[in-house]
Amino acid sequence: LASAGALYYSHRQYDLARRYYKTMVTKFPESQQRTIGLLSLMNSYFFLGKFNDAEFVARKIVDLPDIPPDQAEVARKRIGESIYKNAEKMEQEEKYLEAAQEFFRVYTDASYYKEIVDLALLNSARNYELNKEWKQAINMYDTLVVNYEQSQYRLIALGKIAEAYKQMEDFNGVCASFERI
Repeated sequence: LASAGALYYSHRQYDLARRYYKTMVTKFPESQQRTIGLLSLMNSYFFLGKFNDAEFVARKIVDLPDIPPDQAEVARKRIGESIYKNAEKMEQEEKYLEAAQEFFRVYTDASYYKEIVDLALLNSARNYELNKEWKQAINMYDTLVVNYEQSQYRLIALGKIAEAYKQMEDFNGVCASFERI
Protein backbone atom coordinates (compact mmCIF):
# COMPACT_ATOMS: atom_id res chain seq x y z
CA LEU A 1 0.00 0.00 0.00
CA ALA A 2 2.82 2.39 0.87
CA SER A 3 4.61 1.67 -2.40
CA ALA A 4 1.47 2.09 -4.47
CA GLY A 5 0.69 5.34 -2.70
CA ALA A 6 4.24 6.56 -3.24
CA LEU A 7 4.05 5.70 -6.95
CA TYR A 8 0.86 7.70 -7.44
CA TYR A 9 2.16 10.51 -5.23
CA SER A 10 5.39 10.83 -7.24
CA HIS A 11 3.28 11.14 -10.42
CA ARG A 12 1.16 13.86 -8.77
CA GLN A 13 -1.96 11.72 -8.78
CA TYR A 14 -2.83 12.81 -5.27
CA ASP A 15 -6.37 11.49 -5.20
CA LEU A 16 -5.22 7.93 -5.94
CA ALA A 17 -2.26 8.28 -3.57
CA ARG A 18 -4.63 9.52 -0.86
CA ARG A 19 -6.73 6.36 -1.17
CA TYR A 20 -3.75 4.07 -0.67
CA TYR A 21 -2.30 6.07 2.21
CA LYS A 22 -5.66 6.36 3.93
CA THR A 23 -6.19 2.61 3.65
CA MET A 24 -2.69 1.97 4.98
CA VAL A 25 -2.99 4.18 8.06
CA THR A 26 -6.53 3.05 8.94
CA LYS A 27 -6.21 -0.69 8.28
CA PHE A 28 -2.61 -1.04 9.48
CA PRO A 29 -2.11 1.56 12.24
CA GLU A 30 0.92 -0.27 13.65
CA SER A 31 2.76 -0.27 10.33
CA GLN A 32 6.41 0.81 10.34
CA GLN A 33 5.62 3.29 7.60
CA ARG A 34 2.65 4.82 9.39
CA THR A 35 4.21 8.24 9.94
CA ILE A 36 5.38 8.50 6.33
CA GLY A 37 1.91 7.40 5.25
CA LEU A 38 0.28 10.04 7.44
CA LEU A 39 2.60 12.77 6.12
CA SER A 40 1.88 11.73 2.55
CA LEU A 41 -1.86 11.57 3.27
CA MET A 42 -1.69 15.06 4.78
CA ASN A 43 0.17 16.40 1.74
CA SER A 44 -2.19 14.65 -0.68
CA TYR A 45 -5.17 16.35 0.95
CA PHE A 46 -3.32 19.67 0.83
CA PHE A 47 -2.44 19.39 -2.86
CA LEU A 48 -6.04 18.37 -3.64
CA GLY A 49 -7.23 21.60 -2.00
CA LYS A 50 -8.87 19.75 0.89
CA PHE A 51 -7.34 22.03 3.48
CA ASN A 52 -9.59 21.05 6.41
CA ASP A 53 -8.67 17.41 5.91
CA ALA A 54 -4.97 18.28 5.61
CA GLU A 55 -5.19 20.23 8.87
CA PHE A 56 -6.99 17.34 10.59
CA VAL A 57 -4.30 14.82 9.59
CA ALA A 58 -1.53 17.28 10.51
CA ARG A 59 -3.00 17.64 14.00
CA LYS A 60 -3.09 13.83 14.35
CA ILE A 61 0.58 13.67 13.35
CA VAL A 62 1.59 16.36 15.86
CA ASP A 63 -0.25 14.48 18.63
CA LEU A 64 1.58 11.19 17.97
CA PRO A 65 3.91 10.37 20.87
CA ASP A 66 6.59 8.67 18.78
CA ILE A 67 6.77 11.10 15.85
CA PRO A 68 10.29 12.25 14.87
CA PRO A 69 10.80 15.98 15.55
CA ASP A 70 11.44 16.89 11.91
CA GLN A 71 8.17 15.25 10.82
CA ALA A 72 6.30 16.95 13.66
CA GLU A 73 7.67 20.31 12.46
CA VAL A 74 6.51 19.61 8.90
CA ALA A 75 3.03 18.80 10.24
CA ARG A 76 2.97 21.92 12.43
CA LYS A 77 3.79 24.12 9.43
CA ARG A 78 1.16 22.35 7.36
CA ILE A 79 -1.46 23.26 10.00
CA GLY A 80 -0.71 26.95 9.48
CA GLU A 81 -0.56 26.61 5.70
CA SER A 82 -3.83 24.69 5.59
CA ILE A 83 -5.66 27.28 7.66
CA TYR A 84 -4.21 30.08 5.53
CA LYS A 85 -5.07 28.40 2.22
CA ASN A 86 -8.58 27.61 3.45
CA ALA A 87 -9.02 31.30 4.32
CA GLU A 88 -7.83 32.28 0.84
CA LYS A 89 -10.35 29.89 -0.67
CA MET A 90 -13.16 31.45 1.39
CA GLU A 91 -12.01 34.91 0.33
CA GLN A 92 -12.14 33.89 -3.35
CA GLU A 93 -15.69 32.63 -2.76
CA GLU A 94 -16.49 36.10 -1.35
CA LYS A 95 -17.23 34.69 2.11
CA TYR A 96 -15.46 37.62 3.72
CA LEU A 97 -16.59 37.14 7.31
CA GLU A 98 -15.64 33.46 7.31
CA ALA A 99 -12.35 34.27 5.58
CA ALA A 100 -11.55 36.93 8.20
CA GLN A 101 -12.19 34.45 11.01
CA GLU A 102 -10.13 31.77 9.29
CA PHE A 103 -7.19 34.11 8.69
CA PHE A 104 -7.34 35.02 12.40
CA ARG A 105 -7.13 31.30 13.21
CA VAL A 106 -3.59 31.32 11.77
CA TYR A 107 -2.74 33.69 14.64
CA THR A 108 -4.60 31.71 17.31
CA ASP A 109 -3.78 28.16 16.18
CA ALA A 110 -0.44 28.51 14.38
CA SER A 111 1.27 31.55 15.87
CA TYR A 112 4.56 29.62 15.82
CA TYR A 113 4.56 29.95 12.01
CA LYS A 114 6.12 33.42 12.06
CA GLU A 115 6.48 33.69 8.28
CA ILE A 116 2.74 34.06 7.65
CA VAL A 117 1.07 35.20 10.88
CA ASP A 118 1.40 38.94 10.31
CA LEU A 119 0.14 38.63 6.73
CA ALA A 120 -2.77 36.49 7.97
CA LEU A 121 -3.72 39.21 10.47
CA LEU A 122 -3.56 41.83 7.70
CA ASN A 123 -5.77 39.67 5.49
CA SER A 124 -8.18 39.06 8.36
CA ALA A 125 -8.58 42.79 8.88
CA ARG A 126 -8.98 43.40 5.15
CA ASN A 127 -11.77 40.81 4.97
CA TYR A 128 -13.50 42.39 7.94
CA GLU A 129 -13.31 45.69 6.04
CA LEU A 130 -14.88 44.07 2.96
CA ASN A 131 -17.72 42.97 5.25
CA LYS A 132 -17.89 46.50 6.73
CA GLU A 133 -17.00 45.21 10.21
CA TRP A 134 -14.84 48.22 11.05
CA LYS A 135 -14.32 47.52 14.78
CA GLN A 136 -13.21 43.97 14.07
CA ALA A 137 -10.87 45.23 11.35
CA ILE A 138 -9.36 47.70 13.82
CA ASN A 139 -8.88 44.90 16.36
CA MET A 140 -7.04 42.75 13.77
CA TYR A 141 -4.82 45.60 12.63
CA ASP A 142 -4.09 46.50 16.24
CA THR A 143 -3.17 42.89 17.04
CA LEU A 144 -0.67 43.00 14.19
CA VAL A 145 0.76 46.36 15.30
CA VAL A 146 1.12 45.40 18.97
CA ASN A 147 2.37 41.82 18.59
CA TYR A 148 4.55 42.08 15.46
CA GLU A 149 6.55 45.27 15.84
CA GLN A 150 9.11 44.15 13.24
CA SER A 151 6.48 43.30 10.62
CA GLN A 152 6.73 44.87 7.21
CA TYR A 153 2.93 45.37 7.40
CA ARG A 154 2.98 47.39 10.62
CA LEU A 155 2.82 50.88 9.05
CA ILE A 156 0.18 49.73 6.57
CA ALA A 157 -1.89 48.45 9.49
CA LEU A 158 -1.56 51.73 11.37
CA GLY A 159 -2.77 53.64 8.31
CA LYS A 160 -5.65 51.23 7.84
CA ILE A 161 -6.70 51.72 11.48
CA ALA A 162 -7.06 55.44 10.77
CA GLU A 163 -9.07 54.70 7.60
CA ALA A 164 -11.40 52.37 9.52
CA TYR A 165 -12.01 55.04 12.16
CA LYS A 166 -12.76 57.46 9.31
CA GLN A 167 -15.35 55.03 7.91
CA MET A 168 -16.97 54.94 11.36
CA GLU A 169 -16.80 58.77 11.50
CA ASP A 170 -14.80 58.55 14.71
CA PHE A 171 -12.42 61.45 14.11
CA ASN A 172 -10.84 61.20 17.57
CA GLY A 173 -9.84 57.66 16.64
CA VAL A 174 -8.45 58.92 13.33
CA CYS A 175 -6.31 61.50 15.19
CA ALA A 176 -5.11 58.96 17.74
CA SER A 177 -4.18 56.56 14.91
CA PHE A 178 -2.12 59.17 13.12
CA GLU A 179 -0.39 60.03 16.38
CA ARG A 180 0.63 56.37 16.69
CA ILE A 181 2.16 56.51 13.23
